[in-house]
Amino acid sequence: MNDEIRAFLRENAEPKYAAFHKKLCPDTAYSIAGVRMPRLRKLAKELAKRPSLVFENMPECYEEVMLLGLTAAYRKTPFADKLPEIWAILPLVDCWAFTDCMAATFRLRDDELDDVWDFCLECLAQSHPYTRRFGLVMMLDHLIRPEYIPQIAAAASWITDENYYVRMAQAWLLAELAIHDFQRVEALLKSGSLEIFTHNKTIAKLRDSYRISQEQKQSLLQLRRKEDTL
Repeated sequence: MNDEIRAFLRENAEPKYAAFHKKLCPDTAYSIAGVRMPRLRKLAKELAKRPSLVFENMPECYEEVMLLGLTAAYRKTPFADKLPEIWAILPLVDCWAFTDCMAATFRLRDDELDDVWDFCLECLAQSHPYTRRFGLVMMLDHLIRPEYIPQIAAAASWITDENYYVRMAQAWLLAELAIHDFQRVEALLKSGSLEIFTHNKTIAKLRDSYRISQEQKQSLLQLRRKEDTL
């Protein structure tokens, strides 16, 4: 199966697209063949009908890691049954695009969301930055519901991480929470408990949003904090 997949990637590789995509994903250390996402998704749907996908000698390129994630997400099994495969994939991930595309691919039932919540908390407890980002993006994509909002706000408030992509996901998640519960996020910002980058980025994302009022945007402007200087 590996030979079949790698032949597919070679046949569908576009060098110009690879160069363009590398600019979008400067964080990955993998080589990029330049296979467009619709083609990868089509292949992943077929691979999801087969047993777990494992590449011999580790994945060789960006697209192979992406296929691992997409295939796991497309697999028609309960979320809890996918967890061993997901946990095996996450240490291979070194780019925001992997986390975001994989998270967006899951189709989850309401009765699976408690399992998703527990999984996300476990992700946030890890040291690997892209595992942490994956947990944040899974919350963003699947758990922005009234019953989870207080828990998400609490979880997102204590994260500290030097990785830019974790901080951006944290700010993105908090900004989305504010669309649904502005007062809760406003109170969190007023508490000053967030790292300055995440605090100000959350405010910037909200001020760019069309889903809050001008009055709310003005109140947020007053909450911006100055960066620490030496």
